[in-house]
Amino acid sequence: MLELKGIYKSYRIDDLSIEVLKNININFREKEFISILGASGSGKTTLLNIIGGLDSYDKGDLLIDGFSTSKYLDKDWDNYRNNRIGFVFQNYNLIDHLSVYDNIKVSLTLSNMNKDEIDKKIKDVLDKVGLINYINKKPNTLSGGQMQRVAIARALVNNPDIIVADEPTGALDSKTSKEIMKLLGNVSKDKLVVMVTHNSELASKYSTRIINIEDGAIISDTNPYKSNHNKDDINITNDTKSNKSMSFISAFMLSLYNLLTKRKRTIITSIAGSIGIIGIAIVLALSNGVNKYIKDTEVNSVKDYPIIIERKTYNVFGSIVNSDNNIDDVKCKKNRVCVSDDKNSNIIRNNIKDFKNYIDITKKFSKYALDIVSSYDVDLNVYTNDYKKINSDNFKELASNNYIEVVYGRLPEKYNELVINIDDNNSLSKEILSSLNITNKNKDNYTYNEIINSSLRLILNTDYYKKENNLYVDYSNNLDYIKSLIDNGVILNVVGIIKDNESTSSYIGYKDDLTNYLIDKISKTDIYKDQINNRNINLLNNINFNDYDNTYEDLEKSLGIYEINNPSRISIYAKDYKSKEKIIDLINEYNEKQSKEDKIKYSDMIRTMVRSISKVLGIVSSILIAFAAISLVVSSLMISIITYVSVLERTKEIGILRSIGASKKDIRRIFESETMIEGLLSGLVGIITSLFITSIVNVVVYKIVGIKSIAILSFSNIILLIILSISINVLAGLRSSVIASNKKPVDLLRCE
Repeated sequence: MLELKGIYKSYRIDDLSIEVLKNININFREKEFISILGASGSGKTTLLNIIGGLDSYDKGDLLIDGFSTSKYLDKDWDNYRNNRIGFVFQNYNLIDHLSVYDNIKVSLTLSNMNKDEIDKKIKDVLDKVGLINYINKKPNTLSGGQMQRVAIARALVNNPDIIVADEPTGALDSKTSKEIMKLLGNVSKDKLVVMVTHNSELASKYSTRIINIEDGAIISDTNPYKSNHNKDDINITNDTKSNKSMSFISAFMLSLYNLLTKRKRTIITSIAGSIGIIGIAIVLALSNGVNKYIKDTEVNSVKDYPIIIERKTYNVFGSIVNSDNNIDDVKCKKNRVCVSDDKNSNIIRNNIKDFKNYIDITKKFSKYALDIVSSYDVDLNVYTNDYKKINSDNFKELASNNYIEVVYGRLPEKYNELVINIDDNNSLSKEILSSLNITNKNKDNYTYNEIINSSLRLILNTDYYKKENNLYVDYSNNLDYIKSLIDNGVILNVVGIIKDNESTSSYIGYKDDLTNYLIDKISKTDIYKDQINNRNINLLNNINFNDYDNTYEDLEKSLGIYEINNPSRISIYAKDYKSKEKIIDLINEYNEKQSKEDKIKYSDMIRTMVRSISKVLGIVSSILIAFAAISLVVSSLMISIITYVSVLERTKEIGILRSIGASKKDIRRIFESETMIEGLLSGLVGIITSLFITSIVNVVVYKIVGIKSIAILSFSNIILLIILSISINVLAGLRSSVIASNKKPVDLLRCE
């Protein structure tokens, strides 16, 4: 069954090679009790380890049933130890935190037996060694002889072909030693028993064969056996028995038992591992709660913040849908206003006339809107003091909900007061500077006072017409007439410099009081009464329509009133949040049928604010998560160290498992299971603690500001955090599990 042919074995210590075994040739019978005798250092234990597959040989061959082991891989030796070998050690090598039952069960961890079969086998073997009444005892409650009987029972339970015993009576008294020898003698009636011992008297009395070894060589064999195998008969293929693997449940239970025996350390590890999870959980909870609050605010505020479509507007940092956001890169010194070449680069234009007709004709929007309000801007005719007309595109009515910072001076309080908006870089376009009549080619910046001291003149559109013979004559080309109008026009004074956080371009701003003033003044003029009320186009003379189509609407535009079907702004107030989404869908539906130029660009102020706040919240959350991640890294390092300590503490246990055939993969699985359990515990501790903290936060915040559930940890968050905790723990212990699995069985068993 077992043959050693020309076995050599050396150990290297630094640069020195020590030969331990020299040309060992032994053939073993299937049933015999062999004692190997020799002085300390003679090589007998090394020989036993090679027979048991715990150590490798350098030269020669070990044959098993005529099969060569020269080509064996690690998995083949694992299979050999699991199926063919049972080990009995001098110091018993029992696992302290396992009961007698579980210590024996270890040998069956690689079997595919069910629980009843395992239970029967363990009880039968304990009865055989006389320890059936000690089945639930821990090893530290047993005598030396009893512990050795447990070790023998563990070696026998898997019914191996070979029992190898290393000084099984070395730590026992003479009476107990004889009992153990009798027990091994009985075992040898059915199996091959190979024992290493110093006790020649016991060996002579109980063994059927004694082999003496000296300086690594066999010097005598009392009952040699000659094999029938010739060199040509040796089969170099591996054993036909299939490899077995430890089940996940077995690995899990071994890890659980170990953690339960070290409860304090397990608790400390779980708390340490939970710190990072707590940090991330609280950040997630706050993020969820704040996002929900923002979303609820958006839903509840939808009636107060309409969707706005403007004929001409300015893009507010990307708040206008379907438009680009360009920002001037010019930088300027503090308290100075720089000159920018930028000219209305962020103006957005809409074909609002066609869109209003679409709204009126289809009636689709009214289904979801509380109200649809059309607003009209008047045309400003503003001149400099030296009679130069200013482009009306440079003017903008200040909205009531604008976020305006007063840089210098003050906001308008009267209808005839203006402010100048500068961008974030303190820049002002050349065109506006020219409008204020303060440009100087030799200067590239101005003081605030130079800007403030400017003033302009305003006249009405209707002032261009003078009644003659019941007809209104256009005098816009009469320079003297225009100058007199300007000289007597409304003086507009610049009273402040502002920064409009919703605008990226410079402009001249005015209050809606000025709009109301113009509408009121124009509506009281004779031409308004004659031409608009009477709607008689024939009353006009010398009107240059240019781009107009001689319609009443164009007539109104030329008079500076408004075009009924072409408002400057449409505000759509949704009934509720879902209705607002439907309105946006309708706008998108309209846009699908339009050219790129005619697509409607709209602003949704509440959504813009929500996105801005969410963006800031995201940045803050990322920073907080980064800090929490640091604690995760620290706890991972701690877990890694603790797992490594566990590996050192359980070296003997690992060696025992390897001796019964557990593979490297099985050992890794045990420690991965251990870190998985620790990760689960850390995750649960972290979640429970986080839920407790968030509940307190919710109560405090509600009492202070009246906001409910500002911190919400969802079920999906909980599951993900537990998975994260388990994953981090497994990764943290990965190196230690690899170290444990890669050690040689013989080295593991030598460790104390």
